[in-house]
Amino acid sequence: MSVRLESVGQSAVITGDCIHHPIQIAFPRLGTTVDVEPDVAVQTRERLLTMTAANASLLIGSHFSAPSAVRVCRDGDGFRIEKD
Repeated sequence: MSVRLESVGQSAVITGDCIHHPIQIAFPRLGTTVDVEPDVAVQTRERLLTMTAANASLLIGSHFSAPSAVRVCRDGDGFRIEKD
């Protein structure tokens, strides 16, 4: 489950258990032992990252240490955390 928040033209997504570590932004195919359906988990991470990058949404990692809120951008065929 993840939660999308919107207000005054800005949006954010709380990742829930979709992404457990920031490394999964660069490597969404990297799974965890709790991915019950690994192929579906990869597809879900890729869709979430595509959406947040396209909408410039803030991605809030439920399991991330500080900083737990990042912006994601495209990096070739993949993704990366956008630097300020």
